[in-house]
Amino acid sequence: FLLWALLVFAFFSFSKSKLIPYILPVFPPLAILTARYLAQAINKPKAIGIQIGFLCLLALSPVIAYAFYLFPLEVPLPAPGQAARYLDLAAFLLLSGTFISCLYAYYHLYRRAIVVLIMGTWLFLLAILASMPSIDTRTILPFATQLKPVLKPQDDVITFNQYFQDLPFYLERRVSILNWHNELTYGMQHQDTHEWMIGDDTFWQRFHSHQRVFVVISLNDYKNIQKTHPHDRFYRWNKTVGYALISNQPLDMLSH
Repeated sequence: FLLWALLVFAFFSFSKSKLIPYILPVFPPLAILTARYLAQAINKPKAIGIQIGFLCLLALSPVIAYAFYLFPLEVPLPAPGQAARYLDLAAFLLLSGTFISCLYAYYHLYRRAIVVLIMGTWLFLLAILASMPSIDTRTILPFATQLKPVLKPQDDVITFNQYFQDLPFYLERRVSILNWHNELTYGMQHQDTHEWMIGDDTFWQRFHSHQRVFVVISLNDYKNIQKTHPHDRFYRWNKTVGYALISNQPLDMLSH
């Protein structure tokens, strides 16, 4: 089981493109090893390993809870008020679950301690999951929601120096991608992508044309192109914490 976990971890560590699901095969062997250890140690009067684990949890929980409290105060978020409520709830669940489980562990009631720990962890993760929409700074859903009703077949939607996997899904159409290859490189070798995998020259040619062009761009890139192209007109339609939606035509023309 250790070999299983280590080989999976080592193999995907060498991958140039790392996605979260790659690590999932590590957890079954680790879960079995953990269950085996608990089954052997839980009935011992002094399970030193379990006690050390609860002590570590007792020391780390306040640090994690304080980080959750600071996060919406220090980081720009789409909905900081909602994020603070969910993260504060998560911090409370973490602290209360840790305290009760450690109290049981102190009196050597390890079964109850583990049950409380599992329940507390489940509620803690549920609160974090509920907070995700309010802390997700990369989502393009607000742009797509406003853009989709006014899009026409001849319009062009371009992502500037980035690739947003959710944008084609929300718009239900293909988008053009400027200066981005990465995980798309392999597919580009087997398909003609010159119409929608574009470079700077093609981008500015389209942006200066009479065709309506919408661009999803980071705020930093937006500031840069305003400096490097002072004679061009950029019409900003909307913005989020990290991105802007701009067009080459005035806003009052977008609804026509």
